Amino acid sequence: MSKKSSQMLFMVGLLIYMIVLYLNSFKLSPQSKAFPMAIMGVAVIVVGVKLLTLLVPRLGFLDPSGDIVKKREKTQASGEAKKAETGPQEVRLRRRNLTVILFLAWLAAFPAGIYCLGYTVALAAWTLIFTVGLSRIGLVKALVMTACIWVVIYVLFGVFLGLNFPAGALFK
Repeated sequence: MSKKSSQMLFMVGLLIYMIVLYLNSFKLSPQSKAFPMAIMGVAVIVVGVKLLTLLVPRLGFLDPSGDIVKKREKTQASGEAKKAETGPQEVRLRRRNLTVILFLAWLAAFPAGIYCLGYTVALAAWTLIFTVGLSRIGLVKALVMTACIWVVIYVLFGVFLGLNFPAGALFK
């Protein structure tokens, strides 16, 4: 079984499972079904888009992981030439350590960002920093993804569920 067919089989199974969970959430009371339905609805859309990008390769621009996979392949191809200059294990270890340190710094700074900037501003800033800095997705694609994530979370939790997001100390 090829990698693509196994991915598609997994995505179809996951999509069926999430649709079943989504339909089961209709049995809940009106107050308690909003959150699971929203989460499952978004998950069904995300998995559906991923499955669509696997079926129709021309729609690969919709898949945020597509750039990461292509960049890794390019890095591996260019890394073969650099192996002669430095030890491959040493370069890989340094790169992995730097990524882990940057991720931990990003993760530790998030609560401070929420305290200083507020949840909505910090969420947008940290999502953009993650997509551009750590995931190495292009700036335009990262801005679109950040805006979409921010709008979905704000509309879902702020508008539909009426959650008050904490304001930052700088904006009080």
